[in-house]
Amino acid sequence: MGKGFTWTEEEEDALLKGVDKYGRVWKRIKEDNDKVLADRTPQALKERLRVKFPEKYKAARAATTHRHNTTRKKEKGILWTEEEEAALKTGVEVHGRGWEKIISKNELLRRRTPLALSRRYHKHLNHC
Repeated sequence: MGKGFTWTEEEEDALLKGVDKYGRVWKRIKEDNDKVLADRTPQALKERLRVKFPEKYKAARAATTHRHNTTRKKEKGILWTEEEEAALKTGVEVHGRGWEKIISKNELLRRRTPLALSRRYHKHLNHC
């Protein structure tokens, strides 16, 4: 467990800033602050916020539906490059439809969500 149950102020600050930036997307919060939160799992981030900052946790939960709807609309507006589409095709050839694995193995696709990859593949590339 590395640091056990003791959280540093720096870790808590990174968690709170991450929640402000990404809402409840724990994996993104961890990735964005990986040096500070290296010993913490996404589940640990969620639990720390829920236990130590319950009002912030409730607010993040309340905002989730709105934030996700906004994110989806924005994602539709992010144009796919030919390089991203090629990387997606290659990723499916190598890893099947393991969208998270494809993202983790290709830096070019890291700004995309698993759902975005699935949609792009099924709507635009599956017939190729």
